Amino acid sequence: PEDLERLGADAEARAETVVQASMGELEIVGDLVRRVTFELYMDYIGIPQNEYENVDVWSTRLFEFQFASSPKDTALRAEVDVIAPAFRDHIDHAISARKASGKPIDDVLGRCLERQRAGDELFTDAFIRTNLLCMIVGGPPQVPMVVPQALEQLLRRPDALAGAAE
Repeated sequence: PEDLERLGADAEARAETVVQASMGELEIVGDLVRRVTFELYMDYIGIPQNEYENVDVWSTRLFEFQFASSPKDTALRAEVDVIAPAFRDHIDHAISARKASGKPIDDVLGRCLERQRAGDELFTDAFIRTNLLCMIVGGPPQVPMVVPQALEQLLRRPDALAGAAE
């Protein structure tokens, strides 16, 4: 809870930067909501972007597989069979790199590693990886899916939209 004010201010600053750079034309979900959500979330968790594949694509595809797909979707299953181990490896590398650096950073990964250094036996590398992966897959993909629905509902209700703008 003590992070919420800082995260809110960070999200607002990131959004303002995106809007200012948009030159008056902005695709709300992809250019603003998705970008700000994933950048903020990944920085907060402490997992960097992958140099070969966007983590937001990975997490969204894993979210779709986990919560919205059909067992008959063999194409998505084949994609996930490649993404899942690559994502685990990416997080394992981030954990190893952070530990090797010895640099304390106040993010979720840093807090987990601090618990590990303090001797908390629950906080193994595998436990940390699994929990970070679950946070990344279960959290940020929802925001870009919910915002368009919320905007649609506001646009259908002019009085509510006017109230939201206040």
